[in-house]
Amino acid sequence: MDRFAELTGISDVRVLYNYRKGQTLPPFDLVTSMARELFGLDETHKAAKKAFLAAWKHAEANGAEQPPQFAADWPRDNPQPFTELAELELLTPQADNAGGYYLRARLVVGARADESVKPPVLLALREAFLSVDVPANLVTDGSLVGVREAHENLREAPGGLRVVGPLARTQNGNEAGYLEGEVLGGHHLAVLTSTADATEAETETAVTVRLSVPRRSFVVTPLDAEGNASIHAVDSPAKQAVLDALIFSALERDQLGRAVLQKAKLRMRPRT
Repeated sequence: MDRFAELTGISDVRVLYNYRKGQTLPPFDLVTSMARELFGLDETHKAAKKAFLAAWKHAEANGAEQPPQFAADWPRDNPQPFTELAELELLTPQADNAGGYYLRARLVVGARADESVKPPVLLALREAFLSVDVPANLVTDGSLVGVREAHENLREAPGGLRVVGPLARTQNGNEAGYLEGEVLGGHHLAVLTSTADATEAETETAVTVRLSVPRRSFVVTPLDAEGNASIHAVDSPAKQAVLDALIFSALERDQLGRAVLQKAKLRMRPRT
């Protein structure tokens, strides 16, 4: 039942009977497919399945609304060349059972071997900074991941979140000293509200998520002839030269001078 509630936003059949006008309702095709998974074809569950679908129809008849349309918009004029270091994707928001929407994303971090400099180096991130820019009237206060509850890979910081995990492991199982893996672990970024203001702007970006990295958080390690990383990082002057050539000359920077490694935008449009 917990999995059903997660996918449909419905925690109990009785919730459907308590829907009021203005609240959102999951699409009927999703509800029917999940009802099939929940109850199956067993005749002993036939009555329960029928009652569940009848509850959805009851809610629909009482004026529960369909959610507004969302559209993911990726900036085509600013390509992100460092997908080995980080991938950031905003997913379609999912309705919750309180009239809002879960802002969902996929964030994966890793390392990048670069042979365009001599000697070749391994680029990685010791940590990063994740910012979620949402108009105040569109986000539920305190709902940001890492703020609403502790998260093993995120730490609350002024203006956003520090990304501190997951960490890569060596062949011996020790920590390699840089980030590698899926960061969010299925947790939603925040909860968007459902208000009239949220559907008025047709062209204005409603949500912008950025992954930024300060100079000190980059790891630059020489690679040997077999492509294996050295246990020693390059010295500071060489590191700065590599970062200037490969990172900071190619990417935009945020207000604090951090390289914006990835950026994703989400627009909320009115119902059609």
